[in-house]
Amino acid sequence: MTTTKTADVNGTLEQIYALAAAGAQLVLFTTGRGTPYGSPVPSLKISSNSALAARKPRWIDFDAGRLSSGEDRLALALELLDLVVDHLLDSFLRPKWRGRGGGVGFHAGSVRPGPPGSSRCRTT
Repeated sequence: MTTTKTADVNGTLEQIYALAAAGAQLVLFTTGRGTPYGSPVPSLKISSNSALAARKPRWIDFDAGRLSSGEDRLALALELLDLVVDHLLDSFLRPKWRGRGGGVGFHAGSVRPGPPGSSRCRTT
């Protein structure tokens, strides 16, 4: 696990690239502001608040803010685990690069499969 101050975008990118160089297959990126970034490996963007997840549904893969609204902690943990495992299975069963048509791609920096709005990764 790595951590940087919110405003330290360069530090965050350095850590992501270091994780990729070390062989990371997935980066779990928590955010409270929804700052977009490019990543050399797919990432799951986890929102710390539901307002952000509602404003940026195409950027956020998991809304952890639901925990503060009283949703069951175990159910949310299992949902996140399912999302991570689903991605890892997809990365082994499908090509790691896809062209234009949507899907997992290093250019997107997200594991959200399919065209916008059809993602099975979106949480509501």
